[in-house]
Amino acid sequence: AYQKVTFYRGLEFYSQGNYSQALQLFDKSVAERQDNRMVSRATYWKGEAEYALNRFKDAQATYTTFKNLPQADKTPEYKNVNYSLGYAAFKMKNYEAAANAFDAYTKSATDANKKTDAYLRLADSQFVNGKYWAAMEAYNKVTENKGSDADYATFQKAISYGFVDRNDTKITELNKFISSYPNSSYVDDAMYELGSTYSNMNKSSDAINTFNKLISQYPKSTFASKAMLKQGLVYYNTKDNAKALERFKKVVSDYSGTSEAVEAVENARLIYVD
Repeated sequence: AYQKVTFYRGLEFYSQGNYSQALQLFDKSVAERQDNRMVSRATYWKGEAEYALNRFKDAQATYTTFKNLPQADKTPEYKNVNYSLGYAAFKMKNYEAAANAFDAYTKSATDANKKTDAYLRLADSQFVNGKYWAAMEAYNKVTENKGSDADYATFQKAISYGFVDRNDTKITELNKFISSYPNSSYVDDAMYELGSTYSNMNKSSDAINTFNKLISQYPKSTFASKAMLKQGLVYYNTKDNAKALERFKKVVSDYSGTSEAVEAVENARLIYVD
């Protein structure tokens, strides 16, 4: 009875956000060792409390212990352990382990929302590891389910094409994203990526026009100053020094004190030297 009481009281503390108290009670429940199923449940929730306390390494070890306990697979928590393991590894930036755990979870997940989220974190882990085609496949799963993160997944998939030398496809996908998700918080990111891609492909006119849209539509975006600086560089690279100077001077006047302003001054100096 004491093993059960400490476990359920621990759950109450956990639901109230009192994770330290919850952890102490889960430890007491585990220490009783009367009922193997209850030991397993308390061990899992001990890991959840450690995770909530940002003790990710401890949480990862506890989740792993839970998986190997007798009766663990008979608990309601067992179906979520790979999801929890994935997040613990993700928080520690161990993206290979995170990808493996999230992939395992998606294969048996019954919770649709968690499954979509697992695909998203699987995709992010693959993206960081440079496995862009695998990342795009996982991002596709997220967009298919049309969840709240569909815009983010679509954007990430679009920029992934740039890393596999498919810049034409990247441009197409970014333009499609901007038209499909006009209210997304990633539209200014997409415009900046699109303008930069045009610039890298020497499509100067398209780059300038795209950056103009970004600056006019999102003047308070953190990308506005970067876009203006890029415009100056595009003009400079096409030998239009007068327009380049105008852009660099505007960066300095409108965004003084930023790193873009410092770079604009340096670029303007090069023009005067020329």
